[in-house]
Amino acid sequence: MADEAERGYDLDRAIRVTVGRPSLGTEGVSPRIQVRVDARLATELRWRARREKRSVSELARTALREYLDRAA
Repeated sequence: MADEAERGYDLDRAIRVTVGRPSLGTEGVSPRIQVRVDARLATELRWRARREKRSVSELARTALREYLDRAA
């Protein structure tokens, strides 16, 4: 292995490995934002997500998209 390292690696033959969650769209990375909420809202949000079999993030994205679409 040391001999191979000394000769150099052929990066054209390297396998590209991506880590992390997949992007939510086709534009590349999906920026992550954090929002603080009060305890009651957090509890209600988690309850609703479980009831609808959706993630908290999915509910938040939907709510934000609907809010911004109405405001336009």
